[in-house]
Amino acid sequence: MTYLKIDNLNKIEEQIIDFQSSYLEEKSNSHVVIQSINGYLIDINEIEASTKELYSCIANVTNNSSGITDILKNDLVFLITSPKLIYSDEQSLSLKSMESIEETQVSKNIEILCKENFLNLIKV
Repeated sequence: MTYLKIDNLNKIEEQIIDFQSSYLEEKSNSHVVIQSINGYLIDINEIEASTKELYSCIANVTNNSSGITDILKNDLVFLITSPKLIYSDEQSLSLKSMESIEETQVSKNIEILCKENFLNLIKV
């Protein structure tokens, strides 16, 4: 795993583009997921300004497969972890044919601290 601290959104975009370009030849879906610090899915309308800004940055440079909720092998996941603590009925990651992201062999994981949010670029 690679750890970075980047507060500049232009630098974040560069990291995302580099990450995506590594997997251009593979057929994969991209998923932008926002979760609370305790792993629950957060709706876009419930996030704070800095998290919304990061989400917009990612959405502008990815081909988010909205509507496709299951994360499959070879998919790219852009996981934003907000410092917000919430509880809901829905866990943030829905992995098809896999128990959990922790138990799945991840090909690549880059973790970026951006302001108070964490951004993980994950290749499942």
